[in-house]
Amino acid sequence: EMSADIVVVGSSSSGLLGRIALGSVTDRLVHTAAVPVAIAPRGYPAQSGKIERLTVAYGGHADAVGLVAASAELAQQWSTTLRIASFTVRPVTMFSGAIEPAAEGLVVEQWARR
Repeated sequence: EMSADIVVVGSSSSGLLGRIALGSVTDRLVHTAAVPVAIAPRGYPAQSGKIERLTVAYGGHADAVGLVAASAELAQQWSTTLRIASFTVRPVTMFSGAIEPAAEGLVVEQWARR
């Protein structure tokens, strides 16, 4: 949907230098992405060249505190644009009103348009 040709991620921090270790997010990407996924080994040196856009996926977890601010800082440092991807999972509810799901659907629809 976002016209990405490839997804590039780094190895899990639990991996050895020069090796690849899949974390839960990377494992899911590798098995579900519609485009190729490249995984940089831990400690891989960056190549020269301009980064056209930085995309960061944010799930709202406590361990991601500072992710958005750090990403904005990097985007500014690299003179590139920043895109933040966030996803919502709708919990299954046994009892809900008719208005609540409709309102939630409107919010999700607006996110998708942006």
